[in-house]
Amino acid sequence: MNKHIELVKRWIADKDSVSYKELRASSDEAVRASEAADVVVGVVDYAMADNSEEAAYWANLYEELIAGIDSTLGDPSSVSVPHDDLPMSEHIKQLVKQGR
Repeated sequence: MNKHIELVKRWIADKDSVSYKELRASSDEAVRASEAADVVVGVVDYAMADNSEEAAYWANLYEELIAGIDSTLGDPSSVSVPHDDLPMSEHIKQLVKQGR
């Protein structure tokens, strides 16, 4: 089962068993995992388009995102990816405009 769903189910059963901070951290981590999954889609799309240079770039970005997520283990605020209100797709668009 998904650990974020399990946390919410624990909260539903006993609202005092999970803090707001824990819920927020779980939410932040789930968002980052979703953003990393979006990058995976891009990697596969570039591979299907036979563009190995772009596929390699985005594969490396994905590995950096995952390393950032894995390194936090409960502290998503320290992930070394953009931590603002923009979705990852907007950051990717900005990188593309910069020629990366």
